[in-house]
Amino acid sequence: MGYESRVYVVRSTENVSSEHNWYFTVAAFDMCYMGRNYGWNELWKNEIDAQDEFYGIEEGEPITEDAYGDKPRIAEPVDVLNVLESFNASEDYWRAKMLETCIRQVMADSDGSKIKIIHVGH
Repeated sequence: MGYESRVYVVRSTENVSSEHNWYFTVAAFDMCYMGRNYGWNELWKNEIDAQDEFYGIEEGEPITEDAYGDKPRIAEPVDVLNVLESFNASEDYWRAKMLETCIRQVMADSDGSKIKIIHVGH
């Protein structure tokens, strides 16, 4: 995951009528370059399901792929927090610290089971 790394903290809402999830953005972060250390790349192995809809920070069409045709990737907040803790213990990168703080706050203020983290980009 390189220079075009965008991470979205999202809330999942089940669409009962169509049996798929909608992901609505709570916060978005342009992470720029996170490097290849601390397990960052390994977090993003799961694509969102094809029938699920993910909406970024702008209204309109759901985000279905990045500029290179890759699908958005999804991870559990606890897994992202584990990587960010390791990263932030060794690196001084303000974007990673802000993302960690945001995820912790969103998890504390809401139903954590509905929160997911989505990555778009390289």
